[in-house]
Amino acid sequence: MNHFWNEEEGVFELVFNERKDEQSASESTDDDALSFKYTLFVKPGEKWIQIFTDVYPVSKIPEEKKQS
Repeated sequence: MNHFWNEEEGVFELVFNERKDEQSASESTDDDALSFKYTLFVKPGEKWIQIFTDVYPVSKIPEEKKQS
C-alpha cells in the first residue's frame, strides 16, 4: 500500500496492489493479468469522512487515472 495527501483535492489517497491468487502483490505485478490496483480516497470533513473508490482491472485503467 502507498499513501498520499492530495492537497488540491483535500483527500488522502491509499493505493493498493492486489492479486486474484494466493501470491503477494508487488509493484512489478502491474502488467500481470491476475493483479489489479485500486485507490481509496478519504476526505476528512468537520463531522464525517467520505470514503470512495473506483476499481478497474490494471489493463483497463483510463489514462487520466493512471499514476506516473
